[in-house]
Amino acid sequence: MKELTERVRRHIEEIGDCWEWTGAMQSRAPTPMINYQQKVQPVRRALAEKMGKSIKGKLVTCKCRNELCVNPDHLQVVTRKRLQEMVSNERKYTSTPVRMRKLAAKARAHSKLNLELVAEIREADGSQREIAARYGVSQSTVSVIKRGVTWRDYSNPFAQLIGGLNR
Repeated sequence: MKELTERVRRHIEEIGDCWEWTGAMQSRAPTPMINYQQKVQPVRRALAEKMGKSIKGKLVTCKCRNELCVNPDHLQVVTRKRLQEMVSNERKYTSTPVRMRKLAAKARAHSKLNLELVAEIREADGSQREIAARYGVSQSTVSVIKRGVTWRDYSNPFAQLIGGLNR
């Protein structure tokens, strides 16, 4: 178990309690994958099996509902039917406000814009094309900023209500 955990830790980024996988992913679904014991397999299944959990005919998911999380403490083994019930109750994976703030800060680190420029864009008059040309961004970027889809201010408690916290 220790060897597998050490290998997994080399490919994660800790965000809150979650261990977000930064390594290989299955192409058709966001499933973290690892080459372990001469076969490529889902990271969560490999960890659950090493922990001694019975996984035959079952699925391994995370209690935190973060599709990139591979933290062994978050693992849960469920039947396909139970997972479908869980997903239908939630409709989408949700994120906590803390996680959303961290993800937003990470994405914004490499952006042309900053919070001050975004505030100016929100207040700017004129067509979206003119505003986009003024700030060196696309018209669609101006549109999503003005509608509050992106660049939410997570320090504002009401930001969570605008569009919810669904991914």
